[in-house]
Parts: sequence; structure tokens; C-alpha cells
Amino acid sequence: MTGELIVVPTPLRGREAILEWGRELVANAPWRSIRHVCGNMWFVSDGPDAAEGTTILTVFMVAGSEPATTQLTLAPDVDNPALGADPSETTTCRR
Repeated sequence: MTGELIVVPTPLRGREAILEWGRELVANAPWRSIRHVCGNMWFVSDGPDAAEGTTILTVFMVAGSEPATTQLTLAPDVDNPALGADPSETTTCRR
């Protein structure tokens, strides 16, 4: 399973591309601190061995030297996990 992460400006395809994106983000983070709150999760069957999961994702961040927290985004996060697969490679698409 290769996996896909839909991010702007270009979707990432494949495990290595997603890992490299994460490494670069950690190495050059535009924030001092970031926290994610996931809520209202729901899952819908998409066949005998697949499902689609949706989460409302709220991201808070602290950028610069100020102590204030800024809400960065509030958006749905949709996953298409492959059920019964190796747990380290379960998401086929995240957008």
C-alpha cells in the first residue's frame, strides 16, 4: 500500500514522500508549539475490507515569541484506512 496525503500545493504519494514531508516540517517548523484536537470522529463502511473515517480537526499553534495561542484551522480530516492491513500502513488516503 503506497498511501496518499492531500496537502497544498501538491498531494504526497507513497510512504517515503510522506515521511520526507514530515521530516522537513519538523526540521523547519514555522511554529514554536502546535497542538491538535480531534473530535466528532465517525466511520462509514466502504466495502468488506475498507472504510472512510472523518474527524473534525482543530489545530492550535504558538508562533513567534508571544505566549498567545492562535487557532490555526478547524477542518474535517478524512481518512480511507485499509482494514485488516499491517497497522504501520493502514491509511490509503488522507485529505
